[in-house]
Amino acid sequence: MQMKEQQKNVRRKSCYQCEGKGYLNIRDCSGEIQRTETCSFCSGKGYTDKSSSIGNY
Repeated sequence: MQMKEQQKNVRRKSCYQCEGKGYLNIRDCSGEIQRTETCSFCSGKGYTDKSSSIGNY
């Protein structure tokens, strides 16, 4: 029962770093894509789990 209450408080929010894609394109100074990396902020999920009990996001 307690687990269900905790799950209610979790909100999924699109990752601000990768904009929900789960990866980042690393570009050189001319704008060409050099490589693609998994987003380190959301671990490639495309969203972050925010708990409402921690604070307002």
